[in-house]
Amino acid sequence: MTSVSRDCQLLAYAAVAFVLVACAGRPARQGRGETVFLDELAVRPTAKRSAVAGPFSASRTVALAKPCQLVDVRTVVPGISMDLRYGTAANVTGRPLYPAGMPCLLHRDTAAKLQNAQSMLRSQGYGLRIWDGYRPPEVQQALYQAGAATRMFLSPENAGWSRHCGGIAVDATLVDAEGREQRMPTAFDAGLHHASSTYRGGDPVIARNLQILHQAMKQAGFEPAAAEWWHFDDGDYVRNPQPVVFGHELGIPSP
Repeated sequence: MTSVSRDCQLLAYAAVAFVLVACAGRPARQGRGETVFLDELAVRPTAKRSAVAGPFSASRTVALAKPCQLVDVRTVVPGISMDLRYGTAANVTGRPLYPAGMPCLLHRDTAAKLQNAQSMLRSQGYGLRIWDGYRPPEVQQALYQAGAATRMFLSPENAGWSRHCGGIAVDATLVDAEGREQRMPTAFDAGLHHASSTYRGGDPVIARNLQILHQAMKQAGFEPAAAEWWHFDDGDYVRNPQPVVFGHELGIPSP
């Protein structure tokens, strides 16, 4: 590589980093591994995007999400089964954390991968049920405050924001052609004791169901979380900078 081409490459990397930070309006910091997280605590008031006033509207949230490259999953994967668990009281806080009618959002690239996984599973007589996609950092903070002891929710200050907060992670399970959930190692967010993606139990049906789900998601470009069989990160963003989008910027009320 010549010195000129090397200088151009360095300039290109710098430009990408600048655009990512400038678009989010927040300074970047290094989280665990090589993933760059964005720190809410270091935000300058003049740089932070304003909250959207007024009552919650799903259509307005979808429209506001587009400039952040977040899309409504139902428009990309029509007919996919949805059960956003944090829209119910069945979570560690004991109350709904999403407003009624909350759309399932994902980064457009991540949603495209999900479409591929759904197509592969449909050809086998199965499908996906989505338990969570984009998760506002305000919700992540509430989950950590209520469920830190479970070790499922890490400190945003110490470990950085979840990839859910950028719409590049999805929680999902397997359903059959009639939409019935298939047996898995544990229920959603049921603790980490038996939730490993490496199933060590003796039930061959559970082992087969998990293998079918993980094979489709891997082939579509996702990376399963080692400790949570239901969590999948977009493989293209595991080691790339992650822009975080706050719920108040999309008109999503804080829990």
